[in-house]
Parts: sequence; C-alpha cells; structure tokens
Amino acid sequence: MSASVSTSENQVQLSPVKSSPMPSRTAVPPDHPEPPLTQHQRLVLEQLPFKTLRSFHDWLDSVYVRGSWEEFLTDFLVHNPMAPEPDKARVASLAIAAVSSRNPRYTLYHPKKKSWAVEDHHIRFIVTVIMDNRRLWDDAMLAEQGEPIARAVYEVLSYYRASVPKRCASPRRCD
Repeated sequence: MSASVSTSENQVQLSPVKSSPMPSRTAVPPDHPEPPLTQHQRLVLEQLPFKTLRSFHDWLDSVYVRGSWEEFLTDFLVHNPMAPEPDKARVASLAIAAVSSRNPRYTLYHPKKKSWAVEDHHIRFIVTVIMDNRRLWDDAMLAEQGEPIARAVYEVLSYYRASVPKRCASPRRCD
C-alpha cells in the first residue's frame, strides 16, 4: 500500500491511497445539509432501503458491497474494460432466480469462471450483493420486490463501472 503526504505548516499527514478505483465523492460534513438528489440518485434510492444519500454512500463503501465490486473488477473488468453492459432486465431476472434457487454457479465462495460470459459476471455481482445484504432484504421482500431490487443493484454496478477509466489494465494502474 502506498501513501500520499500532505504538509500544512509544520505538520505532516499520511493518508492511504486505495489500491483499486472507487467512485470519488465529495465528503459532506455530518452537520452539513445534503445536496439535492439527482433524478438517477432518486430512482436508485427508491429501490434501496436508504433514507439519505449519505447512508447510501456509506453502504457503497462498506464490505457489504465493496467485496463484490473488487471481485467484479479483478475477475472481469480489468480483462474486459470495453465490454458492453448486458441487458439490465434480463440480468436482474436471472439474478433473482439465482438468489431464490441458491444457484451454486453464482453463490459458491470461489466459483469457476473460466467459461463465463459478460452476463454471468454481472449476475454474480448482483447475487453476491443481495446475499451479503440479507439484513436489508429478507426472503419475503425479495419474493415481492426482487426484480426492482436487482435492477437497483445493477445500477450500483453501472455507477462503479463508470468510475473506472476505460484504459485501465489493472486495478493498481487506475489509482
């Protein structure tokens, strides 16, 4: 891990540099009112159980999402940076079916991905985010609202993908 150094009048402060690209967000002090939401943010937040943009961003940075993103980035995106995004409705439908059936193709700890298509990697991201966040979505909620939730998680992946420069050949080069 590397570090960046900043100096301010006789003080030196080290701050870690992340090893993989994450979307940059402007830090908002806790006592500062949140900026108005964009239409896209409102649409995603309607399907996710967060009341504020701050809680949504905290979730994005949590282990409940970051691990799935790191896996997607390492196992797929760095090898296929120009790959098109598959159809959201189809991927969401297949992801919810995989969650409901506990399909081992997508739920195993380390699945074999050698013959996976673009769509499979997207399904895996959605499945792992949903499975890792069972505290947010129980079986009854997924049975009732599964596809809209999966489409919202797909949007989270699109958000992360948009944060990575297309020229990246490895996560370390994208810092």
